[in-house]
This record gives sequence, C-alpha cells and structure tokens, in this order.
Amino acid sequence: MKKAKLFIIFAMLSLVVNAQDEVGYDKLNVKMNVKTGIGAAMTSVTNVGLHSFISASAELPLSKTLNWKANVGLRFINDNIFDNGRTNWQGGENYSVGRLEVPVIFSYDQPIYNNAFIRFNFGVYYSQLLFQKLNIVPEKANPTSYLKQFMYDAGAECGIAILLNKFYISLDYDILLDLVYSPPVSTIKAGFGFRF
Repeated sequence: MKKAKLFIIFAMLSLVVNAQDEVGYDKLNVKMNVKTGIGAAMTSVTNVGLHSFISASAELPLSKTLNWKANVGLRFINDNIFDNGRTNWQGGENYSVGRLEVPVIFSYDQPIYNNAFIRFNFGVYYSQLLFQKLNIVPEKANPTSYLKQFMYDAGAECGIAILLNKFYISLDYDILLDLVYSPPVSTIKAGFGFRF
C-alpha cells in the first residue's frame, strides 16, 4: 500500500517537473478546475445505484505547441448502491460508500471555435475508503463484510467534454477495481465544471 502511495506522489511530481521543463516556470499557466456531477454506478446486473461527486484539480500544460494537459487533484465520491443479488439476503439492501480519490488525468483539447474546445481525457486514480454504511441491516447479512469493500482501490477512466470559456460539461466512464474484496464498479457520469 505504501508503495502505491509513493508511486502516485512520484508520478505527480514528475508531471510538474516535466511541465516546467517544457513550458518554462514563468509561463506554466496552471489552471484550477472545480467540477461536480451525478451518474449511475453498477457492480453487477442486480447491484445498481446513484453516483455523485465533487472534485478540484490543477491543470498543468505538458507542451508549448500541443494542447496536452495533466490534471491532478482530489475527488470526493458518494455511491448509494441497491444490492439485490446476494443469496443469503432475504431482500434488497441499500448501502452508501464514500471515497476520496486522487486522479491523474491526461487530456487533449481540440479547438472548434475561438474559446470553445472538445476535450478528450483518460487516466488513472487511487481511491481510499472514507465511510461505508448499511442503510438497512437484514437478518442474515454480515455487516462486517462491508468493511472490507472499497478500502484500497485503483481505477481507470476516460471521457469527453465541451469547454466554453471558463465552463465545461463532461461525460465520463470509469471502472473501479477493488484490490481487496469486491467486484469492479462501473460508472457513467455527467459533470459540470468551472475553470479559472
């Protein structure tokens, strides 16, 4: 676990150093992004729910001539999953999962008109469990099993966005791989953001 965290920190520092070498420290032109949105999360055919997020990130240009950027920041996730697929449960149960993610996302901005761009992005993230709560505890359920889910995770995502001046809207797909216990979580989400 410590190796994964050290790798993420090293990767972020490498991006900053590379951007400074390529663009020049005095012309780095770092932008900040704040974004929020909702989507659908699914762990299986029977386990679906509502996904919501809010994030803040620094946008670092990677090239003088090309519109490649790296976005590094923090993202808070809340998933409310309805689970109706466990045979030892008598009925469907609802549970909430809160996570803090550290994404490293690469993006390419294609100009379409003046200050309007189409952004293509892809990247990876590390996810850390913040809280997990069973909203209904069934008779035959084992609540301690939830403590094992979503603790140390990694994921990948890709998406597309439209940037208009300081505002943008996005559509993203990501997959979260639980490194300890549970099956992957697939999410399709729409977001609205502000760049400054």
